[in-house]
Amino acid sequence: MSEPKNVLVDIWLLASVADALVSAGLTDSPLSVDEFALFGLVHDLNQVTVTRLAGWTGLPVTTVSAIVR
Repeated sequence: MSEPKNVLVDIWLLASVADALVSAGLTDSPLSVDEFALFGLVHDLNQVTVTRLAGWTGLPVTTVSAIVR
């Protein structure tokens, strides 16, 4: 019987491919992928705290704060 598939590898692969696609789409933009994503969330949510953004994205609060600043 074969070993079960490691879903974490699939998640990593999907994240890597998504990051590359977003990066390619932002080649003419001054924004990084993280900046693009965070500003998109802020736009969609209208009002959101840095702490909440950090919780949703998994980024450290200090990183989110620096990007938003």
